[in-house]
This record gives sequence, structure tokens and C-alpha cells, in this order.
Amino acid sequence: MTTPSITDLIRGASNCPLRTAKRIAAACQVRSLNSLTVSQLMVLGATQKQADRLSAAMRLGERVHTAQSARERQVRQPVDAAKAIRDRFDVGALEQEHFWVVALNARQQVLDVFVVAVGSLAQVDVHPRELFKPLVRMAAHSCIIAHNHPSNDPAPSEADVGLTHRMVEAGRLIGIPVLDHIVITADDSTSLAALGLLG
Repeated sequence: MTTPSITDLIRGASNCPLRTAKRIAAACQVRSLNSLTVSQLMVLGATQKQADRLSAAMRLGERVHTAQSARERQVRQPVDAAKAIRDRFDVGALEQEHFWVVALNARQQVLDVFVVAVGSLAQVDVHPRELFKPLVRMAAHSCIIAHNHPSNDPAPSEADVGLTHRMVEAGRLIGIPVLDHIVITADDSTSLAALGLLG
């Protein structure tokens, strides 16, 4: 089976004529395809529908690539875990507190990033069972937990510290250590481990 050309991929994703696909492919040699806007694609000959389809295909490809890159990323410090979450979720757009888990293998590489619970504007409550069940299933070596503050203040609350201690203790019993708890906002984050609050 031959590898499809960029022109073939553009035609397949947008359903545009060969001539238009070739023009778009030629434009890709100057700029990357995912940097072309819907308007620019239409100037190159695509209809609105074709440009929308191609743009959606590019966004999907970018999300898949980001997710794969995040899985291969090694978490060496709290900002790495925060980045893994921001790569998957638009943290600044969330109006409720979300509780995430960054599952890690023995080499501190990201196995997965997933939501465990969604709370209210000011709190989220999580049971250890909800956190550790998927980690046991994927044979995670360790994890980092995190939640957002829609208020945009990354300072941990007393409730955050109490929740951290419960999860750290449960992790010790199960054998999947909780390495950190990060409070994350749109553009900032606080590590409870760095503050000596892990328990």
C-alpha cells in the first residue's frame, strides 16, 4: 500500500477537487497546513463546507498528536504535570472545579490524564476509590493529582490539604504513591509537595 500524498489527504479530508487540493498543498510548502484559516482555504478555491471540514480535520489531528506527545512526556517537576493537563483541557474556560489524575509509569512518563470528578465553583470532592480504580487497571506506578480553582487563585485551601492527605494515605496502602497535588489555574499553578503539604 502506497503512502497517500498531502494532496490526497487534503482531498480526502475536505472532499475538494484535485485542482483545489493541489493549490492548498502548494500553499503548505510556504506555510504549514494547520496555520491556514478557513478564509485562506476559501481563497485557494475551497468552498465554505470544504474549508470547514479540512480545518476540523487539522484540529483533530493536532489534538491526537498533542495527546500522543503528552503520553511520551516525562514528568520531572510540577510544571510538567500542569502542562500535561493544559494540553488536554482548556483550564481557563472551566467554571467548576475539576479533579484530574496524571497517571505515570515507572519512568515518570505520562500514561494518561483523566478527570475523576467535577464539583462546584468552589469545591470538588473525590473518593479514593474513584481515583485509584483506573490507576490499578492501567498498572500505574505512581500518580499526580490536580484540580483547578476557577477563581484563578492557585493557593490551596484547608480542604485541599485535607483531601491531599487522604489521597496520599490511600496511595500508600494501595501501593500507588501520590507524588504531588497541584492546584492549577489558567496560567499558574501551586505544588502542595513544594510547599511541604503532601502529608
